[in-house]
Amino acid sequence: MSGTANRKGVRAAAAVIAVAAALGASACSSSDGGQGDAARATQTGTAQTGTAQTGTAQTGTTQPEPQQSGGATGQPAPGSGATATVTSVVLNGDPQAIDFPDVRCDHEHDEGFPQIDFEAQDRAADRELQVEIVLSDPPKLDDFELEQGRDEWQATDADRAGAQITVDGANYRVSSAVTQDDTKEAGRMEVEFTCP
Repeated sequence: MSGTANRKGVRAAAAVIAVAAALGASACSSSDGGQGDAARATQTGTAQTGTAQTGTAQTGTTQPEPQQSGGATGQPAPGSGATATVTSVVLNGDPQAIDFPDVRCDHEHDEGFPQIDFEAQDRAADRELQVEIVLSDPPKLDDFELEQGRDEWQATDADRAGAQITVDGANYRVSSAVTQDDTKEAGRMEVEFTCP
C-alpha cells in the first residue's frame, strides 16, 4: 500500500471516529429531550473532525475533548459566570492579588429583587473573595468578605449599612468598612469586578 493511500485511510478513519464521538457525546449530553440533536451533531461533528485532522486521531490515539459550558456553540450560558472577572481588590489601602483562577458570578433573587452572587477562589493559595449585592433601589450589600489563609475580613451588618455600591452595566464597585474576624480590627475594603 502506498504512503498516500495509507494517509487517506487514516484521515478517513479519524473523521469517522470524530463524528461518531460527537454523535455519542451529543446523545449523552442532551437536555432538551432529543430536540435539536441533528443541529448539535452537525456543529459538534464539524469541530471534532477539524480537531482530528490536526493531530489527535491521526496518531492512533484519541483523547476526549473538553466539554464547553453553554451548549454546542461553546458560548457561556447566561449568568454562568464564565466571563466574570476581578479587576481590583484594595484592603486597608493596600492592593491585593487579583489572580483568582476560579471566578464565577451568578444572578439570583433575594427579598424579591435580583441579586448578584460573586465568588473568586484560589484554593491553592487559600484565598476567597465573596460579594453579594441585592439590586434594589438603591443596591444593598448582602455579603462582603475576603479570606487569605487565616486572615479574614468581612462586613458586619453595621458595615454593610454604610457601603457604597456603584453599578455600571456589568461592572460593579463596592467600598465598605470591614472588620477583621479574629481581632475585630476595623478596616476598609474596595472591590471592583465584572458580572455579565
